[in-house]
Amino acid sequence: MTYQDSRNLAAAVEPYFRRNVTLATAVDLGWGVASALVAMGPIVTVLLQRLGAANALIALAPMMQTAGYALLQLPAIHLTRGLRAKKWVFISIHSCSLFWALGGWLILVYGQSHPRLLVWILPLTIGLYAAGLGLAMPMWGQLLPRFFPDRRRGLVSGVLMAASGIGGVVGGLLATWALGHWDFPRNFAYLFMAAGLTMAGSMALYPFIHETVPPGQVPPTESSLVRIVRGLWAGDRRLRRLTLVRYVSEFGAAGGTFLAVYALTRFALPDRVAGTFSLALCLGQAVGSLLVGRLGDRRGYRRVMGWGMICTAAALALALAVQRPEVMYAVFALVGIAMAADWVSYVNLLVEMSDEGTRGYYQALGATLALPPRLLGPVFWGWLGDRLGLPWVFAGALLLVATGWLLLVALVDDPRRPGQRVLRIAPGWRIYWR
Repeated sequence: MTYQDSRNLAAAVEPYFRRNVTLATAVDLGWGVASALVAMGPIVTVLLQRLGAANALIALAPMMQTAGYALLQLPAIHLTRGLRAKKWVFISIHSCSLFWALGGWLILVYGQSHPRLLVWILPLTIGLYAAGLGLAMPMWGQLLPRFFPDRRRGLVSGVLMAASGIGGVVGGLLATWALGHWDFPRNFAYLFMAAGLTMAGSMALYPFIHETVPPGQVPPTESSLVRIVRGLWAGDRRLRRLTLVRYVSEFGAAGGTFLAVYALTRFALPDRVAGTFSLALCLGQAVGSLLVGRLGDRRGYRRVMGWGMICTAAALALALAVQRPEVMYAVFALVGIAMAADWVSYVNLLVEMSDEGTRGYYQALGATLALPPRLLGPVFWGWLGDRLGLPWVFAGALLLVATGWLLLVALVDDPRRPGQRVLRIAPGWRIYWR
């Protein structure tokens, strides 16, 4: 797509902006409620611990979620490349959210009688849900400029993430109440069921969002998937450098998987506190997303990614120093801000690196390339935590996240400002800021 084509698409999308952003905000509000009910760190990991899983097995759930989300994205975008309109396929695939409801039913029926079996079955259902989401998400990078004008993309991303965060606050309150009101395992079972039904119900608004299909789009049908991916990887140095940064920082951030488990174990807290941790995370996400969205529009999304890494490092450092359980709420608020910054920055960086014909491939390739650190990180940190203790996990994770930030500012260009990395090595080995 040429620059003029992009301008024409933005002009065609503009009349539907208010309607689209209102409906999408309502959808994300519902998904925010549901996501907080089954938040991976504060809720799912605590459930697996209550079922008797060791840290290495607890890591199986985020591992399956990551694998399911990433493995099918490239095949999905290649198989759907000939679809001019993407919205209805995107909606249909989201029925995968009902796997959360299936997981809730399994907890209700087998939580008391076969807890060890559930330790293995629940990660599988979570992986199936994530696989469906992975089929749909490459289309989001293509739908984003078809739903919203480019010049307001950061604002929209921030508003949607804020709606998800506000919904998460509601979900966190509901999770706190449910975990304290019902006995185990009914409390977790009802959370899973409610999450699946809420996600599926929220998508009922999506048919009313208007998709503006660019005229004259010709998908790259002449090339195989391998050839297309190889060409993107070989031809874009920014993508290769960004991938290196993500490998280091994502592997470090995976150490935060065990923050809730650490807090509940160290301070002997009841299950309902996991719900309040989810509440703090979503509150941080809601506030942070509005800030990082505007920052991305004004100053670029590489800077947003850097601030996300700083928040992750601060959360890990605070967890290492914590002496009172109340401080953990600040830890989870920082994690929420970091999640908002990571999602807003990475999606939009890939959008800015690509054009209409390659955008879906960039989104899918980005998710696939992130698979190794996201898959192996929780397993490694879980293994290390079982042997040395979780404080060593947080210390090692902090070191890697800090290293990722240094690599980001040293190597990765902002697509809007090529050649203007923050840290540069000049002739004569002088290091200066620019």
